Amino acid sequence: TCSCLKATADSSEIPAEGETKLHVTLKTPKVAKSRAMLAFLYLDSGNGRGVNVRIEYQLRGMLCFTERSAVVRATEGVPITKFQIPVLFTSPVSIHDVSATCSDGLTPMKTKLVDTPEGMFLNCSIETAKGVSGTISLKDAISGRVASIPCVVDMEPAVSVVPSIMYFVKSDADDSHIATAILKVSNRYLTFPSEDEKVFEKQIEIDCELDSGNSKLDVKRIATGVYRISLVISPKLDENGKSMVPTEAFWSADTGSFNLKARSKIKFP
Repeated sequence: TCSCLKATADSSEIPAEGETKLHVTLKTPKVAKSRAMLAFLYLDSGNGRGVNVRIEYQLRGMLCFTERSAVVRATEGVPITKFQIPVLFTSPVSIHDVSATCSDGLTPMKTKLVDTPEGMFLNCSIETAKGVSGTISLKDAISGRVASIPCVVDMEPAVSVVPSIMYFVKSDADDSHIATAILKVSNRYLTFPSEDEKVFEKQIEIDCELDSGNSKLDVKRIATGVYRISLVISPKLDENGKSMVPTEAFWSADTGSFNLKARSKIKFP
């Protein structure tokens, strides 16, 4: 048996064709994914023999989020982030009596409860240019029951370069320096549907500019939206013949519809 189920019997022995009463105490969960629940009770008769008792029950008056927390990835440059959080409420709790409130950084968020063939959800929509967090709460106006969930909207950059600091090493052949990194374009900017409903990856043009010096860029696609970039830098000389070492690289990823930007710090030996 599970820890939510406890049972005692009027007698520890049951003769052939006899009977006894089982007294079962069931502790229902605070959070569930379905109104239909299932538990098992095992009656051990010794010598490795026993009987499984299957207990099915329905949750009533349940109001909860089906997950312990909600973490959402928003994309930089996309002004409105929309997402769904699965919820569960059972009779006599009604969708018409339940209201949602948001706290802290989620206060501006718009919400709406919906009941669909796939389940019940809280539709959420928030306009933000940075990551935010807070608590979302549901309250049943009739019973006063409340359910809450911590929620984080994490901002994903449209373009990211890893590592954020590119460390260059000197070439053995000449005075140039080289460094490699991984550039990733957010999935929201990557694909487009065709007329036959297939999805194709957009052609991305990647370019780099320096705050000083000349550069040569080599780009190799290694996965959807992921590119290995090799940057070769030949520093310029100032009027005194001293090398002008760049400190930043400015990246652009052109999808045809969007020109996405990122930057990297540059370190020389």
